[in-house]
Amino acid sequence: MSITTALKDILMGAGITPTGQSATELLAQLSGVMELINESLTALRDEIASDRAAIFNNDGKPHTTNTDFNNLSSTYGTHFVGNGAGTTPVTNGPTSSQYYGFTLGLGTPYEPSDYSSQLYWPRTGSPYLNVRFRENGSFSAWSKIYAGYADRVPVSGVTGILASSQGGTGVNNGANTLTVPATGTAALLNEVQTFSKTNTFSANLNVGGAMSIAGKTALHAGNTDSVLSAGGDAAPGANKLVRTQANGYTFLYYINSTSPVAENGSISQVITTTSYDNYYRKSSIEQLTAAIIAGQSAWTAMTLSAGWSNVSIYEAPATYWKDSVGVVHLRGHINWTAGANSSFAILPYGYTPDTTHAFPMINSVNNAGQLIVAPDGRLIINLTTAAAGWAIIDGITFRPR
Repeated sequence: MSITTALKDILMGAGITPTGQSATELLAQLSGVMELINESLTALRDEIASDRAAIFNNDGKPHTTNTDFNNLSSTYGTHFVGNGAGTTPVTNGPTSSQYYGFTLGLGTPYEPSDYSSQLYWPRTGSPYLNVRFRENGSFSAWSKIYAGYADRVPVSGVTGILASSQGGTGVNNGANTLTVPATGTAALLNEVQTFSKTNTFSANLNVGGAMSIAGKTALHAGNTDSVLSAGGDAAPGANKLVRTQANGYTFLYYINSTSPVAENGSISQVITTTSYDNYYRKSSIEQLTAAIIAGQSAWTAMTLSAGWSNVSIYEAPATYWKDSVGVVHLRGHINWTAGANSSFAILPYGYTPDTTHAFPMINSVNNAGQLIVAPDGRLIINLTTAAAGWAIIDGITFRPR
């Protein structure tokens, strides 16, 4: 085949009708075609570069263009959101930080401004994906996409599916066992975690915030989960976390004991509270005794009725007092000049019994009778033979109403 014929075949194969007859003319025509092809390839390359910038380099816009997730430079595509110098805070994002990501549309006939999904991750820092959805023109709240086991500290073995962690709320509805080194931490849980089934942690579980327990809890393997209510017939058992009941009370049964027979042989300290905070504290027997004595009332002089008097300034006057356990005490030497069988004093309210109390007594002239303490507070000496004399009321005690 001649060169002329070959050149004609090339042009015709390209869909071009040869216009020359000589090889030189045909080569010139082919050279012009190649120049056109090169120009087309150059334009295509430039267009691809431009599309690549639009697709992968912030829609081809300056990095300071987008600062509001609700008003991006394009309704879909890739974006960098945030002023590159950090002087303008990001709005409507997962946080006010800077983010890479993209927005996807639902496809025709729906507009991305009505239906789309935004998927973005921080420029620096925590590498978590954040997603939200636009439905009928309205955005949902942002949600963080977690990485499951990658969110955990290194463990030697995991059974079951554990709750999510690292910045979100996790819900765990299965029974799981997490095994970690003896010096390790059982799990890294930075937000609220809900465990609805039994979860076993073989090492330390460190709780930095509040921990709420809705059910009964055993803190050590091998123990039952029995936490008794008040009135039970056994102690809660060893190594138990005891929770309060509906009214805020805790039933401890025996402190430092799991059996009713394991009582202390001697007592050196007791558990006490104070009125201003009701916290449990240890107190010595000396402190308790001093508090009991300090809480007792002083002796109070009786106001004697007409015809009655104290025997002398050398004898104990007629007085009364109430000790720290509420028992009322009487003492004194009293004298009467016009017979007995009448009230010689009246005790105030709070020092009177709920029923009449009668105590045997004898006066200075050997007349027998009774000292009566009435519910209305009257103190009466009732003798078989009324005669003047004196009597001792020391040692009379009773509980008031």
